[in-house]
Amino acid sequence: MPYRRSSSGIRRFHRLLRRWRIVVDVVARLERLAALRESGVLTEEEFAAEKAKILS
Repeated sequence: MPYRRSSSGIRRFHRLLRRWRIVVDVVARLERLAALRESGVLTEEEFAAEKAKILS
């Protein structure tokens, strides 16, 4: 009998993939935000406010 992928397994994989993409996006956004703070473009207060938005 050939291997068949279960639709529930595929759905579960796609859900995990979406979550992973969300985490990667959040990390990338925080890294860009930190770079702006380190370069002096953002103040510490602006950084904290934007970080809170990203993490909420």
